[in-house]
Amino acid sequence: MAHLSSLALCILVAVSAPAGADPATAIAVDDTLSLNGSSILLDTISLKKAISSGIWRPHIYPYSSDLTVTSSTRWGLDRHAIASGPNRSLFYWQRNNNELAAMPTADAFKQLGTMPLLVNSDGNVEARVRKPTAAEAASMSPSNGNGLAGVSLVGTTLTIAGGIKPPFMFRMTARLPSQRGLWPAIWLLPNDGSWPPEIAIMEAVNPNGTGVTLTATIHDPSNHTTGTAITPPSGKSPTTSFIEYAGVVYPDRVAIFYDGKCVASWPMFSGGNISWYGLVDLTAANGGWAGTADPDASFDPLEISTIELRRMPAVYGR
Repeated sequence: MAHLSSLALCILVAVSAPAGADPATAIAVDDTLSLNGSSILLDTISLKKAISSGIWRPHIYPYSSDLTVTSSTRWGLDRHAIASGPNRSLFYWQRNNNELAAMPTADAFKQLGTMPLLVNSDGNVEARVRKPTAAEAASMSPSNGNGLAGVSLVGTTLTIAGGIKPPFMFRMTARLPSQRGLWPAIWLLPNDGSWPPEIAIMEAVNPNGTGVTLTATIHDPSNHTTGTAITPPSGKSPTTSFIEYAGVVYPDRVAIFYDGKCVASWPMFSGGNISWYGLVDLTAANGGWAGTADPDASFDPLEISTIELRRMPAVYGR
């Protein structure tokens, strides 16, 4: 997420389980995902309702931990980012993260008609990187205060706005865009808006235009990073096929599953048993680890067929 340039070094730093943690969560690479004892908290239906109604959770930290509120209002369009210019309530931009795209907030939707998500003819949710509309460009121009200098595209952020403590699972089935410099990601971030720590269920980059690389990582509160490049066990291409990406989070363990198979499993770092929120992000990069997007290119969407948040049982698999 923010400040992820360290990921380019592929630093592998061992992290230890918190003192006194119950070691009962045994999930190993190649294990099959178990949903036994789990229950759905949020699903694709509630996201589509939020898109059709235009009702989104305000961008206020910490997010409410009350998961009994109306499900559609637990979806948000914002992320923890660096505001720029007089329209900080309309757009956010990761200025120090080599990003080329500004992210519209729920206020941008209300004031400018910006809707970064849509439901396509196949019933799937699409997120895009695109050129700004005239109204968006005017709100970002340097003539309007200091604006968003250097930003020439609009990206998409989707948040699950409601803090949840382990054990839980966040998963999404999606087909990713293929163009150079795009940076789709699924992150779990602290509910209070701080960073680090971070759990990256999936990040996809194509810096040279030769193919997408998938990576999963965790950052502890000191930004020590454990990460690995991943090939989907199904052998499917992430840009031509739909792949399921899931993160299972327990107080003592973080496990990443692609297409139902565990591809990474790490002890939870000290300080990880906190309230988290989920974030799906699609931006364009302007150099660095993710490469450089062509601002004049046409980009494929991030196409989501299913997305859900689940409460997991106290003991995994039971």
